[in-house]
Amino acid sequence: MPTVGLSMIVKNGGDDLRHCLASARPIVDQIVIVDTGSTDDTRTIAQEFGAMVVEYAWSNHYANARNESLKHLTTDWILVLDADEELSAEAISEIPKLLNCDAGVGGFALLQRNYMKDRFQHSLGSVSLEFKGESKRAAELKAKSYLDNPLCRLFRKHPQLYFTGRIHEGVELQLLAAHRTLTHTRLIIHHFGHLAQTKPQLEKQEKYRDILRLALEEDPNDARLWLQLGTTHQVYFQQTDEALQCYLKATELNYPKADPWISLAQICLEKDQPQNVLDAVRHLKDTGDEGILKLEYSGDALHNLGRLKEARAAYASALKMARRNPNYRATGWDGQLESKLGYTEVRLGMHRAGIRKMRASMVDFPASLPQHERLVKALVLLGRDVEAADAADNSLNHFVSEKIVARSIALNIRVNRMDRVNHALEVGMRLFPESELLRRMQSPQTNQEPRPWLMS
Repeated sequence: MPTVGLSMIVKNGGDDLRHCLASARPIVDQIVIVDTGSTDDTRTIAQEFGAMVVEYAWSNHYANARNESLKHLTTDWILVLDADEELSAEAISEIPKLLNCDAGVGGFALLQRNYMKDRFQHSLGSVSLEFKGESKRAAELKAKSYLDNPLCRLFRKHPQLYFTGRIHEGVELQLLAAHRTLTHTRLIIHHFGHLAQTKPQLEKQEKYRDILRLALEEDPNDARLWLQLGTTHQVYFQQTDEALQCYLKATELNYPKADPWISLAQICLEKDQPQNVLDAVRHLKDTGDEGILKLEYSGDALHNLGRLKEARAAYASALKMARRNPNYRATGWDGQLESKLGYTEVRLGMHRAGIRKMRASMVDFPASLPQHERLVKALVLLGRDVEAADAADNSLNHFVSEKIVARSIALNIRVNRMDRVNHALEVGMRLFPESELLRRMQSPQTNQEPRPWLMS
């Protein structure tokens, strides 16, 4: 029976490591953990599972650290996991059956299932799918959705097979060079890293950003690295100008997938540059997830340009495409599109149809703040103040922020429902005791119509 060794690099992974090792122990014959400077109980936990722990001075190079573990493994096959990952039960059952394969097979790609905090995210042109409790630990960590990413995590122990890449390292290039095939599977590795608390996640991303910059100094023509650096700037640090330059560089270097164009469109929407949005989405496909994003972002840009009939047509086409796939309904994407379509129809004078669509959009997916705000704004535009106040109060059942409380207060003042005003003020001041905005609303001037936050 072929043997399997587990290869890991870890630093301060104690919170997750026991879960990871327990998941892999049934099928591995050897465990080698390269420790890059842990100060927690990582070593103790590793030794509980019989792991060989190798101390390694971190050099801002993931492939070098990974390859250090390969030097100490003596098994026929190598399985690669990170501390914040676990093998699925199906993977544990099926991996041993894969190993008696043709000699030409150099490795197997498993699906890294990345659990997300939000219901709607996209990566590599794909939209996150709804999490329905398939992983007990992901449920405990309050996952809302997931994205699957195929990675070679199981490969033969062979001198020609090793990791390359300072960051986001892999063995795929070496498999190609060694004329070995990579076989794709549907076996899952659960990845919980995106569910981590904000502070550790930011510290991790700061390290990644530094390494990406070093990698680009070595290879400034690697479009993939420019995309990854742009994503880090945008997603984790809200540095949109820096991200924009990175995405532009990735497109100049002909990155083969749609992600830089999608991200460019997102940033240009934030910067209110609708023509640049339209220029970016022209590079997206007309089918699948890309096709829906292309239509949605086109609709957003056209709406902002005042080209409302064209925007309505784009949203309607996107909604039609989304409803052909049940996965989009699970993410709430179709509700988002229906809400935008409804608001555009309100602006076009189709008031009844538009409001009906906006209300319907929240039935299956009420936890979408933009949809609540869009409905409130539409009702205010139509002068339906009582309904607008009710909609603002309803949004407080799902979201609480200083601005949302202020909007509820302002609209209830407008329709002279002072019992609700007083209740919202009491709750707001308890939750936001330092809020100058709410303090001003406590003054006698609150009987004057406060407008700035009504439409923001």
